[in-house]
Amino acid sequence: MEFVREAAAIREAIRKWGRRGPGRRYPAELKRQGEAYLRARHAAGATTSAAARELGLRRHTLESWMGSASLERPPLFLPVSVTEEPTWRVVVHGPAGLRIEGLDVAGVAELLRRLA
Repeated sequence: MEFVREAAAIREAIRKWGRRGPGRRYPAELKRQGEAYLRARHAAGATTSAAARELGLRRHTLESWMGSASLERPPLFLPVSVTEEPTWRVVVHGPAGLRIEGLDVAGVAELLRRLA
């Protein structure tokens, strides 16, 4: 609920500032409020695009206020761990809808040997 009130206050400040044009930039205080709002929304899991829509701004505008290097983005790769013993869940699909589940690799090999 706090985000809704804060976004409304920033939208109102943008509306009062009026149309932007050549030589008419947003004031520094308004940029600081937008930057703080975006950081809070990122911490809550929202995207920059969603925060921009909530403020009635373009995504690019918010990003430029923050500087693209300072945006906290989720990592592209996540760490994984590899176990010593892989656990396999094999599902064999046969013709005409035959489905066999729960075999390990050795069980599938044995099944294939017997069916050959």
